[in-house]
Amino acid sequence: MIRKKIILLYVIVNLVFTISLMGQQDWRMSQYMQAPMFFNPAATGLYKGISASGAFRSQWTGFKDAENKNIAPTSFYAAVDANIPAMKGGLGLIFSKDDISPLVNNTVRLDYSYHLKLKKSTLYMGVMLGLNNQSIKFEKLNPDDSSDPLLNAVTKDDITAMTFDAGLGFYYTYSDKLFIGLSAIQLLNSDYYYRSDQIIYKDALQLYLSGGYCYTLKYRPRWQIQPSLLVSYSKTAYQLDVDFLVKYNKRVWAGVGYRINDAIKAMIGCNIKDLSIGYSYDITTSSIRLGGSHEITLRYVIQLNLEKTTKSYRNIRYL
Repeated sequence: MIRKKIILLYVIVNLVFTISLMGQQDWRMSQYMQAPMFFNPAATGLYKGISASGAFRSQWTGFKDAENKNIAPTSFYAAVDANIPAMKGGLGLIFSKDDISPLVNNTVRLDYSYHLKLKKSTLYMGVMLGLNNQSIKFEKLNPDDSSDPLLNAVTKDDITAMTFDAGLGFYYTYSDKLFIGLSAIQLLNSDYYYRSDQIIYKDALQLYLSGGYCYTLKYRPRWQIQPSLLVSYSKTAYQLDVDFLVKYNKRVWAGVGYRINDAIKAMIGCNIKDLSIGYSYDITTSSIRLGGSHEITLRYVIQLNLEKTTKSYRNIRYL
């Protein structure tokens, strides 16, 4: 119980009571290879037709406060994107929410990607514009001493602030084997103001580098091996994910991964026609050993054939 109070106090002090906060990294998704658009706007419109996707993550299950209430961080996103030949690329919309009690971050953004077709490869170049809303819910705080001057010095009301966001990215694919991505999010380094003269939060530039290769076994063509990685960097943090998946017949997959100084990951998933489902469980290896993390991803692709044109015929009797 004492340990939980110390951890919670540390989070509150660093996320709430600092006059100017430098933005931390976006919430980390274990199955990043199932949601490339979330980290890179250039990956918009990768699938032919319309793609609807989403994910839900429950971090550090079992993280509770002194009153035994669950305050484990939860995050989710929902996205829809489409490959539009008339635009020579893809267009997408993303909404995400990251709830780290008592801090909540809501984001909505619009992505566009231009697809440059090469011989056996494609170069995707994307941009995104969005809105970020940060709020601090003081009702979720339950201090041992309600007369704490630090609490009274800030405010008793919830703090809410909104700002603009922008980003760009590049994504390269060779056949259906190799992918490399590079993106930058929160380019504007925006300030969140509670009052006209008080900065409560500041975005930090987020850089992402991703890559992977899918190798088909020579004598077992139904089996594939896919190593991949995701590197993220900001002024306040650096993180690296290394993963290893085994796929069978392009329908089922399973694998393991490691997030440096944070967690060991176990992943499993399957494709059912146009529906893709994935699940991962993280075994926490950091000093916060309060429970593992669960994550579910979904994607459904509506196949469209927009390149076909309606054929017309003329009869010499009717011109």
